[in-house]
Amino acid sequence: MAGFFFDHTLHLADNFLLALPNTLVIGSIITFVSMLQNHVNHQKQQLEQSQHVIEQSQKVIEQHQQSRDTDTIQIEQFMGLLPLEKRGQLLCLEMDDHYLKVHTDKGQHMLLMRLKDALMQLEGFPGLQTHRSWWVANHAVVSVNKENRKMSLLLTNHLEVPVSRTFVEAVKANLAL
Repeated sequence: MAGFFFDHTLHLADNFLLALPNTLVIGSIITFVSMLQNHVNHQKQQLEQSQHVIEQSQKVIEQHQQSRDTDTIQIEQFMGLLPLEKRGQLLCLEMDDHYLKVHTDKGQHMLLMRLKDALMQLEGFPGLQTHRSWWVANHAVVSVNKENRKMSLLLTNHLEVPVSRTFVEAVKANLAL
């Protein structure tokens, strides 16, 4: 059949050994180029995915930074209500009649403010309400005391803060008890 087109006979056995190295080289080059293209395409896809993840992460970080900035501003505004010598690390808030007693590591100060309003300003600050008249910063808790059904928290300033039944579950969840 090959003689019909090319006007000579093909001796496969004789030419096989001559064609084999050329065929292997050409096949290897084609395979290598194909694998290289697949690798480059895969790298491009990974790069695009990475860029997408980075863009999403940047958006989340920017949103978090904006909310953190707002929280920081609110906390600074709240702490700005205290005299300079009393400004320090916030430990707890205690309602006392129509006043709010603010406890810091530098002492305490009375403000004419509702606890509810103070809690709104301290929304981003890590802490929790333990009683209708008490709020405690998480870092200020030294230990949890339980006596029968009563629970209280001992703070770094040696205050013992009551935990009412209403807030027991929140305290356990927040302080990982």
